[in-house]
Amino acid sequence: LFRSVQGVGVFGCKTTCYKAINTKNSVTYALRRIHGFRLSSARSLQRVEQWKKMNHPNVVSLREVFTTKHFGDHSLVFTHDYHPGAETLANHHFNLRSIQQGGPTPPSSMGGARSSHSFSSGTPSTSTTTSLLPENLIWTYCIQLTAAVKAIHEQGLAVRALDVTKILITGKTRLRLNCVGIMDVLTFNQTPGPGALLVRHQHEDLMALGHILLALACNSLAANRQDQLHKSLETITLSYSPDLKNLIVCLLSSQQSMRTIADIMPMIGARFYTQIENSLVQSDLMEAELLKEMENGRLFRLLAKLGVINERPEFQMDPSWSETGDRYLLKLFRDY
Repeated sequence: LFRSVQGVGVFGCKTTCYKAINTKNSVTYALRRIHGFRLSSARSLQRVEQWKKMNHPNVVSLREVFTTKHFGDHSLVFTHDYHPGAETLANHHFNLRSIQQGGPTPPSSMGGARSSHSFSSGTPSTSTTTSLLPENLIWTYCIQLTAAVKAIHEQGLAVRALDVTKILITGKTRLRLNCVGIMDVLTFNQTPGPGALLVRHQHEDLMALGHILLALACNSLAANRQDQLHKSLETITLSYSPDLKNLIVCLLSSQQSMRTIADIMPMIGARFYTQIENSLVQSDLMEAELLKEMENGRLFRLLAKLGVINERPEFQMDPSWSETGDRYLLKLFRDY
């Protein structure tokens, strides 16, 4: 039904996205096809089972991974939940639809990682000359992203695709990490030591989170360039609270300090309460609208039942049918 072809990008290989409907349960899913990829071992799918158990409101769930030759090559297909109307963070805030054709790539190593690791291939946003994003919006994004990363790290996993082109916005401010689990399968043969490498990947997630927040705070992907980093931090100092700057600096320097996501949580502080309050307000609004729909359904069912009894012209010649008695009371109830 829908296809979107992407360049090399984050995964280091050509991919194609499809919108597909499962013939067994009629549920719509998003399929991501990895072109020309052949699994060397079934062990590479071990992490998939862990990802399939990951259920978090800020993570797009991975449902299935399979291989196929229907495209004329050995393709690997990842099946994720489909969220209609979703938009990537890059498209929503940086207007970078062209980044899908040959976008950023994650850092290849921890040593000497580039400060522009996720944005080196992106062009500066045209929004750099516009006003900056509200700080409360950045904190809303930060809380959701850190919550998702924390849940993933606690399961002994790493995102490894934390990029503005792989974060979906559903609704107004709801974020979901997309394409989870793909890098674990694609780079399985490059895993010399799972334990040490996991720590390394989790630190890369923190670095990537810092670059995303820096780009959002400066409203430009160019803010992550090495020659712009000092100027970007000055912009944050002048425009936002010290807490936001300290958080970004801490994330960008996480390689040296070997911090974990648990160390980042206290830096957000009482802003968690604001996020909880906003979520509860939204929940109350949705429940109120749901109650209205339930009431409308109740009234419709009542009218349908009354229509079965009242004003049945086909029974006018039937001596056993009459609108007197209880039927007449129901008619008065309907009319008045």
